[in-house]
Amino acid sequence: MKRLWHGLLIFLVLLPGLPDCLTLQEAQNLALENNRELQSVKHTIESNEFAYREIKALFQPQVSSYASYAYLTETSRMVFSDSIATPLGKMPLNMNKQLGDHDKAEIGVDVSYAVFTGGARKNLLQNKKHALEAEKYNYSALKNRLLFSLGMVYIQWKLAYDRIALYETSYRLFTEERSRVQTLYENGVAVKADVARADAMLANADFEKRGAIAKADSLKYEVCAILGVDDASITPAEYNLGSLREKTGSPFNDNRFELQQLDEMISQFSFTQKALFGERLPTLLTFAGLRIANPGLNLTADEFMTWGQFGLRLNWTLYDGCANRMKRNQINSQISFVEKKRQLAVHQWKMKKEQSALMLENITAMKQAAQKAQEAATEYCDNVKYGIDAGTAVSADYLKAVLEREKAGLQLQQADALENATALQLLFAAGFEIDYKEF
Repeated sequence: MKRLWHGLLIFLVLLPGLPDCLTLQEAQNLALENNRELQSVKHTIESNEFAYREIKALFQPQVSSYASYAYLTETSRMVFSDSIATPLGKMPLNMNKQLGDHDKAEIGVDVSYAVFTGGARKNLLQNKKHALEAEKYNYSALKNRLLFSLGMVYIQWKLAYDRIALYETSYRLFTEERSRVQTLYENGVAVKADVARADAMLANADFEKRGAIAKADSLKYEVCAILGVDDASITPAEYNLGSLREKTGSPFNDNRFELQQLDEMISQFSFTQKALFGERLPTLLTFAGLRIANPGLNLTADEFMTWGQFGLRLNWTLYDGCANRMKRNQINSQISFVEKKRQLAVHQWKMKKEQSALMLENITAMKQAAQKAQEAATEYCDNVKYGIDAGTAVSADYLKAVLEREKAGLQLQQADALENATALQLLFAAGFEIDYKEF
């Protein structure tokens, strides 16, 4: 039993799970594997594949069989009463004969094939084919949107953890400052107001730290929702999207997944319209069958008889109250709607691309200013430290200088995160296929 518990403990320790520090590439793999929305679209694609095969089966002959048995309370009879002329005069002719018996059994096999359907069958098959392709493009478009959303949330998530680090540093420094001021107060060097001010600054640092933790936790659960996982112990890792920003000059992709999906939908509607038009034409069906029945075609015999049959059948709906025409008009409206939707989508994406490109130019200037601010804050912090060593500055001055340096560093990180997010937004608007494995 002891060995069993040891083995179970080792199994639990070695049980694979999510890494504590989750990289953007690992997050992408998890999202593509576990995201429930993606999984549902996969099932839709599978359903459309079966629908395509179903229509394809219409090009094959249809074979059917049947069997029947019936008992009749009355039998068929041949009754005849007349007279015929003879050299001897009219002679009566009467007949009252039972045909068959009370029961009837029959089995048969039929083979039929639609020789001509007015193109409805062929166009319906093309309709299902384009529906399948549209759903595949929908999957690719959803995948790209998912990875775009993952990147945007991940960038904010990492920035939130950087904020936590800053506010934890602030809280630690203000805790030390509060202790120092308390010591000075107890020695009669500081007054009660100094202690109160230190308490207020410490409480404010604690408030900001807890707010940063709450923001990071909220973003973490957004990431978990995208990944389709329940493990909330993950933390973001460092990332570098430098090569992503190099692709921001990419032109607008006229063949992006969303547009190809809409094009396939238009083709799908067009073939639906053609299939409806084909329903106005006649349908020619050829058939052949084998019958075994008792009684058979010879109604006077009480025995099983075998015979075959074959022929052609023509069906043609001459008038349907204009229902077919109304259906085709409805399809026309749907095609126009999708075409307008496509035009609007292209316009919005191009506008978003131009807006993001303009924002990138402004963010570049922001980063330069943030870098200068960080350099100045670092130099100021070093000077204050030298002043403390020389006796010309106090620790409170150094505390403020350290906080300014940390805030300047966070501003630079914010600018870099904003640049990454804007570049990602630009590439998504341009129709770029996002893949974090490349970065």
